Amino acid sequence: MAPSDAATQIEALVSVSPKNSLGAENQDVSTTLNYLKHPGPKGLPPIDSGIPESERRYAIRDNITEVHRVVIKDIRGREKDFTWDVQGFQYLQHEIEGVTDWTDRK
Repeated sequence: MAPSDAATQIEALVSVSPKNSLGAENQDVSTTLNYLKHPGPKGLPPIDSGIPESERRYAIRDNITEVHRVVIKDIRGREKDFTWDVQGFQYLQHEIEGVTDWTDRK
């Protein structure tokens, strides 16, 4: 995959859906996700050490990933409807004591 292809994949299209329970408009995101392929019984393909490192990184990723177009749903206002047992993830509310400035990198 060339660098320009990667930039194209990072772009996400935002579509506005009906309002959520908080009164704000839902924003579903149409994008692509890269999934790792199972290497199979023969393992990963050999790496050609004769090409420059920058090109090799993209060649390796092309050989072991599959690109899938997906829609990421906006569930704001419905977080409690999603549980670990049913959807495989769950939203938790957790306070971290002593942190008041999330922009401070210290």
